[in-house]
Parts: sequence; structure tokens; C-alpha cells
Amino acid sequence: MAKKLTKRQQKSEENKRKIVNCAMRLFAEHGYDNVSVDDIAKAANSSKGSFYNYFRSKDELFVFYRQALDAQCVDFYEKLLQDPAYAKHNGLQKFYLMSMFALQTMSSNGDEFARISDMRLFKDEVGFYVPTPARDNYHRIFPNLINMGKADGSIRKDLSTDEIVDSLYLYFNGIMYDWEVSKGSFNITEKYAYMIEFFCYSIAEQLG
Repeated sequence: MAKKLTKRQQKSEENKRKIVNCAMRLFAEHGYDNVSVDDIAKAANSSKGSFYNYFRSKDELFVFYRQALDAQCVDFYEKLLQDPAYAKHNGLQKFYLMSMFALQTMSSNGDEFARISDMRLFKDEVGFYVPTPARDNYHRIFPNLINMGKADGSIRKDLSTDEIVDSLYLYFNGIMYDWEVSKGSFNITEKYAYMIEFFCYSIAEQLG
């Protein structure tokens, strides 16, 4: 059972969420590099000191928010496995739903957020940005769904799980790149749902 927060702790969490939400709005409106910590604190009706009480930098705030989105993907994955509404779905169907949810989550905060994710999520030890998106969810969630599909006969067994995951990762990268270049001028899930369907068809076990 989760520990109940005190009123003071609740207020602190609310202030933290407000700072994060205001920061993400400002990043989307003005661009990440054009927003200062002072701008964020002012928009949140807070102080610069309060900001640094929660985050050491804009980058740390951004990573915190990205981790929250990753947590949403994990929550949806667990729902696919546990919710009776999905009990009749085979592994391939769950793979499709998870793929669409991940794509929607990645694009839900606009193209500016996606570009920051690609270019600024991680730093190396000397402070240079490493343009490598996080792949943890791909290599934790999707292999389980692929193996589930292989077990129930809905996903091809002649392709290795790693091959499918790596191909999906490249698929997502291509879709996100096209969307970022267009500056988010279209609804990514509406335009590219057919590509996810095509990908799922390509890994589906063809029966009969």
C-alpha cells in the first residue's frame, strides 16, 4: 500500500507538477533553448529557488517528465496483461495496441518535445548531449508481447524477437523523424496508423 502523503507533501507535489507542466507548455510555445528557469518559475507563480528545490536544471526536469511518460507506457502494458477487457486479444493484437499507444505518447506533447527527447535526454560525463533516445521500453515490454504472440501462434516464429524489436525501433524513428521535420503539422497516429498495421501484418503468422 502506498504511503499516504501529508498535506505539506501533497502541496509540494502539486507545486512540482505545476512547475513541470508550465515548463512543458513554455518549451512547446517558445522552444527549449529560449526558455529560462526564471521564465518557468514566473509562469508557475513560483520562485527560482523553488525550482531548484526540485530540479538541478532544465535537463533534469525534462528527464523527469520523460520518465513519467515512460511510466504511462508501462501502466498501459500492465493493463493489456491484466484488464479483462483485453483477455481475448492475442499477442499480435496486444503488440499493435501497445505500439499505437507508444506512438501517441511520444507525440502527445508536440514536435518540440520530441526533438528535445531525441537530442537532449541524456548527457555523457563531460556534458555533451548524446542523441540517443531511451530504448528501455522497447527491450522490456515489446519482447514480452512478441513472445506471447509466438506462443499463441499469432506472430511468426522464423523472425527472432530481437529482429522484430529492432525493426519496430527503426520504424518508430522514421515516423517520428518525418513528423518532427514537418514541425508537427499532422496528427501522427492518424497518418501513420496504416504503417503500424502494415508492420504487424509483416510479423503476423500467416495461417492456412
